[in-house]
This record gives sequence, C-alpha cells and structure tokens, in this order.
Amino acid sequence: MAASNRYRRPSTPNCSTFHSTTALASIPSILEYLTMPLNRIFTYTSTLTTLARYTSLTHPDHNGLTQALHQFEKLKKSWTEKIKDCSDHLAILEAYHTIALCPATVTPHRRLILRAPLVKVNLDDPSDISDQRIYYLCNDMLFFCRKKPKTLTLQCKGSLSLMQALVRPILPQLAAEMLQGTPWIRKPVFPSLTRRKKNAPSPTPPEHDKVVYGIEVLVPENNADYMAAFHQNYAGSGPVVRRRHVLRMQAREDQDTWLHHLQVVIQAVNKPPANIIS
Repeated sequence: MAASNRYRRPSTPNCSTFHSTTALASIPSILEYLTMPLNRIFTYTSTLTTLARYTSLTHPDHNGLTQALHQFEKLKKSWTEKIKDCSDHLAILEAYHTIALCPATVTPHRRLILRAPLVKVNLDDPSDISDQRIYYLCNDMLFFCRKKPKTLTLQCKGSLSLMQALVRPILPQLAAEMLQGTPWIRKPVFPSLTRRKKNAPSPTPPEHDKVVYGIEVLVPENNADYMAAFHQNYAGSGPVVRRRHVLRMQAREDQDTWLHHLQVVIQAVNKPPANIIS
C-alpha cells in the first residue's frame, strides 16, 4: 500500500521518466551494433598479444595462445581492406542520419572518402577566411554543410556534381590576392601605447603565412547544384561556362590529399559505362 501511494504522487512520473530515459540511453544505436564487429578483430589481437606476453613459457597454455595469436594476425591482415570498405560505407549511414537535408543517401556502392573542415574562398574578397564549412567527399559526389548557430547540428548547404568537373591547385595570382589581407597583422587596441618609431620597418609575416594551400574545383554551370540561387548561362552554344569553387587548406599534405582523391573520383564519375555483351 505504501508503494502504491508513493507511485500515485505527482513526483512519481518524473522518477519513472528518469529511469525509462536512462534505460533508453543505455541501449546502443544501430550504428554501434554495425560498427562493433568491425573493431573486434583488433580487440582480440591486442588481448591475445597481452596474454601471450605475460604468460610464462612453461605454462601449458602458452603454445595455444601463440598459435591463436598468429591466426588472428593473419585474419586481421587479410580483412584490413574489407574493414576499411565497411567503415567507409557506415560513414555514409552516419552522415545521412546526422546531417539535415543530406544528399548522400545510403546505396550499396557509395562510400565516404574524405571529411574535413575547410574554408570556402570568396572570390570577391579572397583574403576572407570566415566562411568555414565541413566538406564531405564521396566516391560519386562532393557536398558541404554548416553547423546551426543555436543547435550546433549539421545542415547541408549545397553539393557539387563532379560530372565534367576539373580540379587543380590554387593559381598563383589568386594565392597572392589571398595573402594580401591575411589576419596575422592586427591593429593595436591602444595606438598611443603601441606607436612605432618613425621610419621603423613594418613587421614581416611568419614564413608559414607566405604560402597558401588549397584547390579549385571547376564545375560546369549546369551541373552546379546549390540551394541558393546562382547566375545561369542562357547561351545555347559555345564554350562550357565553369564555376570556380575554391577551397583553402592549412597544409600541403591536405592539399595533396584532396587533390589526389578528387582527381580519382572525377575520373571514376566520368568514366563511360562498360558495354555489356550478352
């Protein structure tokens, strides 16, 4: 009777809700169930390595542990490419469920290759680095998203079709324009306290700020798929009009990685389908 009266009080639903939400929060998601088997082979190999290391040579289980360790190492080596492929496939599922309006639906052959925060260069003001986006490169498309200010959730802002697209490093002329307004030189907050002497040499930028890394993606105008309206080419014929999508990066390694993978994806997307001989 005391327990019945307790659960009839107004505060009881809050307690019940707390326990129910705690139980639901402890249930793994479908992504965890799918990802867990991929990493088990590494866990088993690491565990067997530790057991074999701290097991005495005279112990009857030492030979069995060593043989099992060799078998798991062979499995791990033979499954590395398959595990990488499955992880890239699951990354598409994760992106589709976490990004609002995500254009990358889950298909049997779609894989996520690269994902990184990059700076979208404004060609009207190349030195501006405020337009930061998160870019996702799949094996058949390139799209970008931003975080919502209040909820901090990701929302897709546009995608680029890579059909007949070109990719190249940033041109030297554009790189020079991007360096003109680099934010390494800051105006003093109190000019009277930080006034330099007359004819004093102006400060020089650090060596790493003298180089700009990035790539340019040239997309045909009719293949650019943006959510915002853009200028259209109404000419019926003539040369292909391409839109420049310039991305700025922090290091040469990032530039080389994105340049290489984009070239591979563009080549695969534009590859003609193989003729099926019946």
